[in-house]
Amino acid sequence: MDSEVTISSGDYLALIYPKTGASLGKFSFKGNDLLYPLRFEYAESKRKIRGGIPILFPNAGSITEKKEMTLPQNGFARDMAWETEENKGSRACFSLSSNKETKRMFPFDFKLTEEVSLGQGYVNILLSIENFSNKTMPVAPGFHPYFPIPVEKKKNIKTNLKGFNPKKYDWCSTLCLPLKEDINLSLTDKIDLRISVKGKFNNWTVWSEPEKPFVCIEPWTGKPNAIFNPKERVEIKPNSKEFFSLRIERI
Repeated sequence: MDSEVTISSGDYLALIYPKTGASLGKFSFKGNDLLYPLRFEYAESKRKIRGGIPILFPNAGSITEKKEMTLPQNGFARDMAWETEENKGSRACFSLSSNKETKRMFPFDFKLTEEVSLGQGYVNILLSIENFSNKTMPVAPGFHPYFPIPVEKKKNIKTNLKGFNPKKYDWCSTLCLPLKEDINLSLTDKIDLRISVKGKFNNWTVWSEPEKPFVCIEPWTGKPNAIFNPKERVEIKPNSKEFFSLRIERI
């Protein structure tokens, strides 16, 4: 596993991995994981990131349309090394700036700044996206939190997310639902959470793998291909920025 940055607040601990997209890799209370911890899995010699909260930029989801940009699924920011800007107690900041590699996929000058803050009962991720280009920059970012749940208990999840019925859900499918309110999520007797966001998010995306002990409920600005859809993407004007945040809180 890559080197880590540790922040803490009382009995709460968080680990962030700057070399792996500045992903929040662990959020725990007295040693009990409130997120499915970040780990690497390998299939056909290809590394897959599973767990934690990867940042999806400039796009969330898959790209099925051939357009002017060739982007990987869930963007490139989660696979890149970020700079650690600050690490003080219960707060840490990281940044990623455009470079030759990003411009081959995404022809814009930008800077991402991530602030991870930890408090009694919550973790908050604030993402700033700044456009230094001389043209409007389209983005469709998202967060990708993994929540721990034993495979045999997935059907017992309790939530107020309208349209998601764990007892009837096909765990092989991806579900996109309108983002209208905060989510309450009861996973086990020890894990009751509230998920809230700020910024121009419009969809909750539910995803899992049938035989894996996690479920992902992800805030996205739109559906797959949103970065090519003016009605779903976020357009950042030159020398301007947009903010997106995700808060996970014990209840």
